[in-house]
Amino acid sequence: MRVAKRALARARFDPRPLRSSGTLYSPAAQPPYANTQVNLRFGRWCSSWATAGQWVPPLFHSTNLQRDGLEAKLEGYRSRRVDHRIAAIQRLRLTAQAVAWNALARQVEEGAFPVIPLAYDSAVLAEGSTVHGLHVDPATGMPTWQTIWLG
Repeated sequence: MRVAKRALARARFDPRPLRSSGTLYSPAAQPPYANTQVNLRFGRWCSSWATAGQWVPPLFHSTNLQRDGLEAKLEGYRSRRVDHRIAAIQRLRLTAQAVAWNALARQVEEGAFPVIPLAYDSAVLAEGSTVHGLHVDPATGMPTWQTIWLG
């Protein structure tokens, strides 16, 4: 948390961490919106989907805090323009969607900044000269154990 606090301060935010627990995010805490002091939440999301079309809409579609609470996302972001763009991208040919999702994610991140990526996890695998078939399962970030062999 100290590293994140320093990084946010260097980016000209004024971080003031509050102790909390998972109860802050529970359905019992919403709606109505429970703690108005909290305007930035730490969370992790392990995206296991192969396309941005599977994670951009759930992350950036509008959230009605009064009706739905925070749902699975913690930022409470809302933009009709982004909602319309999501719907338009979903109607594009699959070959054109990747570029469009990337452009939308970039526009939202640079314009509204509803989420702050603090880290990107990846799999680091040590492979020796006698280890073969070592690959990363993109859904789990773990080795594909069934394909590893020594020789």
